[in-house]
Amino acid sequence: MEDLEGYNEENNSYFYELIIRKYLKLGFLNKEKLKEYDENIYQYVRHISENRDEISLKYFQYLSILFTEMYLDRFFLDREKFVDDLNKFVQVFNNNNDTFLTEFDKYSLNKLAYMSATGSGKTLIMHVNILQYKKYINKAKYYDNSIRLNKIILLTPNEGLSNQHIEELRLSNIPCNFFEKDTLQDESEVFVIDINKLAEKGKEKTVSVDSFEKNNLVLVDEGHKGLSGNVWYDFRKRLSEEGFSFEYSATFKQAIKDEKKKSTAELLVHQYGKSIIFDYSYIVYTF
Repeated sequence: MEDLEGYNEENNSYFYELIIRKYLKLGFLNKEKLKEYDENIYQYVRHISENRDEISLKYFQYLSILFTEMYLDRFFLDREKFVDDLNKFVQVFNNNNDTFLTEFDKYSLNKLAYMSATGSGKTLIMHVNILQYKKYINKAKYYDNSIRLNKIILLTPNEGLSNQHIEELRLSNIPCNFFEKDTLQDESEVFVIDINKLAEKGKEKTVSVDSFEKNNLVLVDEGHKGLSGNVWYDFRKRLSEEGFSFEYSATFKQAIKDEKKKSTAELLVHQYGKSIIFDYSYIVYTF
């Protein structure tokens, strides 16, 4: 697939050309919309490449970002019809599989998860996700001025990863900073915080989770951690309850499989079965 990486003279990707040539006839893609999404992706990649060597998306990165474009477009601008279409798919899925999924509603669409192998570029996908979300929420505000985003929060498992994310975000030309309690900060920035510094009640070295409100964009690195009843899982759910979250991990399946309480495992299967938008585990796909 490496020969399809990059763009033609009109700044359309070669992946777009392949999809138009081979898959448009299936009927579930709109050529004009697909071109719009592809052009958006070009702009995102340009943005995060400004301080780097030119980034060339691998096919699985492109597809992750393309599916997210399609999802966010309908989430913000076509939600009721989107719910109907998803539930039609759920009915077909349930009729043809042993696993039974519950139906979607408009309140259960605000999380996407990416299960991608270690070293597959999840960090760059995260950076593009930030740009995508900003684009679509700003577009939605044009039609509904009640829409509001409080903060963009990146939760990490430890301080070392927080430092790495700050470096990578700055390389991608995305404003960011460590979250500092009781300090006025630019809310257009990405606030990076070690999840160990969140607490029910803030103290000298921690901050109360409720002080962030609920309408945040939350990005969760190592999203498999804390799934099984851990207080961290509750904290990140509350932070994005009226907003949106993106989660990233290579091992969501393993974390759910290791859950000893059957009812919790079943709940997680339903949640992540409906929120994992792309699963890439170094499997070779044929196009």
